[in-house]
Amino acid sequence: MSSPRKIFRWSVKDELFLLSEVVANRPQTLTEWEAVANTLNIELGSKLSHRSVKEHTNLMVKKYKHEDKLSLKRSGTEEQYNELSRLCQEVIEYSESMERRAHEGKEKTKAANDRSKAVEIRDRAMKRKANDTEPEGSKKEKRPNLISFLKDKHERELAYKREALEVENRRLTLQEKQLEVQMKMLDHLVELSKK
Repeated sequence: MSSPRKIFRWSVKDELFLLSEVVANRPQTLTEWEAVANTLNIELGSKLSHRSVKEHTNLMVKKYKHEDKLSLKRSGTEEQYNELSRLCQEVIEYSESMERRAHEGKEKTKAANDRSKAVEIRDRAMKRKANDTEPEGSKKEKRPNLISFLKDKHERELAYKREALEVENRRLTLQEKQLEVQMKMLDHLVELSKK
């Protein structure tokens, strides 16, 4: 069976050491926070994780920002309180400068991306413009114009209508011949019946 985890109680001295390590190392990445936690574990004889170190630092800064100075003051002497306030202020300034740098970096990256996209769009437009202004016989001969397209379409429609009229004329001629044959047959039957 594993032994239950021992809860670590932060004293003012421990918090001062924590903040001084954070100010000295200015951790940002997981490994940097782990390094701070390892230093604390060696000095304080504890088993703190990087997460608990980071969370406690954030809690102290949050208390300081929300002017919960009374709770900080209660936990130590005036000298310790002043040192905690100074260290909290340094951590806040460092955090804010890191946030500004990250934000500025994102803005610079976005601006660079926007600039490169604009250059790309401009280059494509310039190429299209160069292609459109080629000498007279090059691209215009390849591309059919609207008038020739409509003329071809009209000629095809006329040819189709001529063929349709021809077919209709043949059909009518055939019907006429059939009627003539039927009339002759009727005449012949009438003559036969008279006889």
